[in-house]
Amino acid sequence: MSNAILFLETLGAHPALASQAAQRYGDVVGELDIDQAQQEALAKRDAVTLGALLGGRAQMWCYVSTPDNDEDSIVPNEDDQDGDGDSDEGDEVPSRPTE
Repeated sequence: MSNAILFLETLGAHPALASQAAQRYGDVVGELDIDQAQQEALAKRDAVTLGALLGGRAQMWCYVSTPDNDEDSIVPNEDDQDGDGDSDEGDEVPSRPTE
């Protein structure tokens, strides 16, 4: 893993480091064992340039697929007699009074 990425991981884990005075932040970035272009991007807090230097993606998408209508994934409910997925408790229709 790149030293620049390890540095960013450390900043994420310790937010107080990111809010240090600009001079102290610049000193820490200058001490990193990374190339000059990466140091400049970190010093300027230029995420786009740093991402390009590290071979990162310009955009990333995350999709989450859920089994909304997948009948095989529905856990049967022992109180569900009509198969609609809901408990039938309390669904009783009152009987008509007999005359």
